[in-house]
Amino acid sequence: MGGEAAQLTPARIDFSGVDPAAPGTGRWAEVRAEVMGALTTHGWFDAHYPQLTPELRAGLFDAAVRPLFALPVDAKRRNYHGPEKPFHGYLGGLPGLDSYESLAIVDGLKPESVRAFADLVLPRGANDDDGFCEIVNGAAKRIADLEGMVRRMILEGLGVAEHHEAQGESFWHLFRMSEYRAPNSDEKVTGGSKSGSPHHQLLPLAAVSLSSIVNCSAALPSWSSAAAHPHPPAPDLVACLDGDGSGGRCHRARGWREHVDTNWLSIVCQNEVNGNEMQTRDGEWVLVEPSPTSLIVNVGNALRAWTNDRLHAPFHRIMVSGHATRYTCMLFSSPNFMIQVPNELVDECHPPRFKTHDNDDFIRFCVSEEGARHEDKLKAFCGL
Repeated sequence: MGGEAAQLTPARIDFSGVDPAAPGTGRWAEVRAEVMGALTTHGWFDAHYPQLTPELRAGLFDAAVRPLFALPVDAKRRNYHGPEKPFHGYLGGLPGLDSYESLAIVDGLKPESVRAFADLVLPRGANDDDGFCEIVNGAAKRIADLEGMVRRMILEGLGVAEHHEAQGESFWHLFRMSEYRAPNSDEKVTGGSKSGSPHHQLLPLAAVSLSSIVNCSAALPSWSSAAAHPHPPAPDLVACLDGDGSGGRCHRARGWREHVDTNWLSIVCQNEVNGNEMQTRDGEWVLVEPSPTSLIVNVGNALRAWTNDRLHAPFHRIMVSGHATRYTCMLFSSPNFMIQVPNELVDECHPPRFKTHDNDDFIRFCVSEEGARHEDKLKAFCGL
């Protein structure tokens, strides 16, 4: 599944003038039709979203996200939620991925959660002085407004709008901030700092021994969906996709292994550095090149299952190249309810495709030895 990716002009949907507080008004129906067309066909789209202004986006990356990764590794390691939740906090020092780091805020739409994260990670007083909380709260709210609109539009488009109110507040959100250091940069991160031992929180769920794997392109197939809950799955251990494993300078580096998200919806906000690649239905890898005002909206397997396979959940991966570091902020929505296909979405043309299941159980399957044997992990876990 390697090789260079073609460039792609994505399905770009303009959300200008669409009010999240007034569903059904203005251009709502027009945009909803475009959303449904994109998600049933491709499973993702590029949202032109001017509500996240260039000033707010610049402040998010320059004043909030980038400084996080300059913190001492011991500070970043405090972003930890225990061995049972390895994907909810800091990731760094992963084997073969010494250029990757990530931190996350559980319930990241709640100001008190952002404040708790800042108090835990940032130097004393810095969380007030630099406006970290204000910046993250403002950006996360606007991104969440888009996620909420898309979630409502999907249910309306499928003719099951009444489930929107029934689901109500039964979603939780994780706000993840990531750094993919440029592979051609002379600076490398090991365990979140230029020195010190590697640190990551994936070992409790690993189905293989990390220490026994060195530069194997097939490494960690069991993690191809470990993305879990709710963020991109664990990586392939290949540092240089185009290299020969000899340790020479690589031109393209794998940031995250190809995977399908396990959550409901994922919203990706990036800086000016591209790297997100999507796999088309015919198996071709294409490089996504969003505009400076865009957010990428992506369907996860939880939503695919709930809609009885009406929406496509695409494979995607992160590849980085050049000398500029890639930064992203991602909002992941996950259900706090059983995934059960509504009766309205089952008929002669659409027989039931998936059993009722708990998404947490599916995530555990994804990182198990049994799950590692399947490319379509959702079908293997609960398919009918």
